[in-house]
Amino acid sequence: MADKMDVIDVAAYTAKGIEIPVGKNYLVTINGDPHVFNEKIITRNQVLKAVGLKGENVFVYQIINDSDIEVLTSKETIDLGEPGFEKFVVKESFVFNYLVDNDPETSDKQNLTANQILKRAAYKPSEYYLVEILPDGTQTSYKDSSEEEIMLTHTPEKKFISIYRGDMPVS
Repeated sequence: MADKMDVIDVAAYTAKGIEIPVGKNYLVTINGDPHVFNEKIITRNQVLKAVGLKGENVFVYQIINDSDIEVLTSKETIDLGEPGFEKFVVKESFVFNYLVDNDPETSDKQNLTANQILKRAAYKPSEYYLVEILPDGTQTSYKDSSEEEIMLTHTPEKKFISIYRGDMPVS
């Protein structure tokens, strides 16, 4: 870690109205914990790495001057020399996307039962059951376990198909 004299507390400099020097190490807070960067210009991915996370389904919020919140995209850079840019909050997405019969669905809950997934897709669980299509092409049927909770994930997106429980007419 850098010598204590070489670390610039970005928040302290900002609060005192002192210009933030170049070529030092910069102390910021991420989720309330201190983190030091040895570059003045950092990326969203560097913020994620500092807290041990990665991925597009994790949000990085920059708290500007303790009042404004900005969501950082993967292509944005942050200039720690700019006053008021010293706090970050990192959170996983609160929305889970999945497909039912190739139609997109979303949930703010990470766990849903097969019946809940069917109902959200406008199917009656008394008439249909759910089958999950796994990434390797295999299938998991929830025909006899419709109240079992299924964990939705950010990636890969979960894929389901509905299967009619009744007899299909043959022509």
